[in-house]
Order: sequence, then C-alpha cells, then structure tokens
Amino acid sequence: MKNSTFFYWLISALIFVSTAESQAQYHVGIRAGVNFANFKPGEIFDYDTRVGTNVAVLFNKNLNARLSIQFEPGFSQRGAQYETSGEGPLNGLILKSEETGKFLLNLIELPVLLQWKSSIGKFTGIVSLGPELRYRVGNVRFKYTSKITYDGVVSKDESGVVNMNDGFGQRAFDYGVAGGLGIAYPVKSLKIFAEARYHLGLRRLIGDLKMYNRGPSAHLGVLVPMGK
Repeated sequence: MKNSTFFYWLISALIFVSTAESQAQYHVGIRAGVNFANFKPGEIFDYDTRVGTNVAVLFNKNLNARLSIQFEPGFSQRGAQYETSGEGPLNGLILKSEETGKFLLNLIELPVLLQWKSSIGKFTGIVSLGPELRYRVGNVRFKYTSKITYDGVVSKDESGVVNMNDGFGQRAFDYGVAGGLGIAYPVKSLKIFAEARYHLGLRRLIGDLKMYNRGPSAHLGVLVPMGK
C-alpha cells in the first residue's frame, strides 16, 4: 500500500508538469549543503548522526504565481554512526571495551517536490513537499575501531574499513518523502535561497527490521530564469 501511494504521488507530479501552461517560466540552478543522517529507529544500536554532504542540479517550473514543481537530481552522503563502551570484573581484574562504528553510504537521489511560495517583503517563503528516490552507488562501507583493555593492559586495538556485500548493502534502492521550509532573496535576475528539510525514508534497510534512512538536511542554492 505504501509503495502504491508513493508512485501515485510521483505520477501525479509528472502529470501536473505536463498539463501546466507552456508559457510558464523555467529556472535552473544548483544547491549544496549538509545532511544530518541517521538510521531510525535504532533497533541494533542507538545510532548517532552522521554528517555528510549533498549537492544537486535544480530544474524548477512555475505552475502558477504561488506553485512550482522542482526536480533535483543529485548526490548525497548518508549513513549513521555509534559508540559503545563497557567495563566489568573478569577473574578478579577489570576488563574494559570501547568500540566505534560508522556506516558510509553514497547515494544518487531524485527529489520531486511541489513548492508553495509566498512573498514576505523582498523575501519569498518556500514550503516544499514531495517524494524522493535514492539509489546507492557502490557498497556500504563500515569504518570501525575496537579496543579492549584487561587489567590496564591493552589486549586488542584495531581499526579498519569493511566493504559490506550483505546486511546494510542488500538494498540499493530506497525511497521516501522530503519536506522543508526555506527562504529566497532576489539578486538581479537570480534567486538565492536557503532551506532546511527532513527526509523520511520509507523502505526498510534490512529485512524485517523497522529501521530506515532518515534525518534533516540544510542547503544553500541559486536559481537562474531560463525564459517564459
């Protein structure tokens, strides 16, 4: 049912574009920013946020004075990280363990967003909402460190990077919904804008585990008019 709803949104957006007036103005542009990605909810670990970059090319078409639709093919770094530690007695001595891990995902993404705009003096407020497709490029990489200390003596201290061919790497295709709030300011014919979004992944990362690729992002960008 979720899949049907998602693709209905995408098809509706494409139909909306095709039926818009041919005189509507187009804009092209670029945006770049940061992701604060995570795996939610954390059913294996209580994951922390992984900070990564995002960049996209923008194709925006006005539908009327307040609405437009925007396609954003781009690249994004996502994932999550964690830290665990513990200590306890073993044969009358103290055993300590520390471990960190970071999951690194590189994704090609395509948000298709309906945008509502409202003038605020010289500024323009922006509300964005729509579906988002993602395709992972390459394997998931896992960076880790592991240290064990027994009676004050380090018995294990290692780190490395593992290319994961299973587990988190099983599903290359992901989808979800993105929504955000932003503000734009005109500079001659250009539109400079800033926006904050939340990305709600809807496909499970692993089998039956209810764990998804989610988190906020922020970016800056510019749009250039291309004609009427």
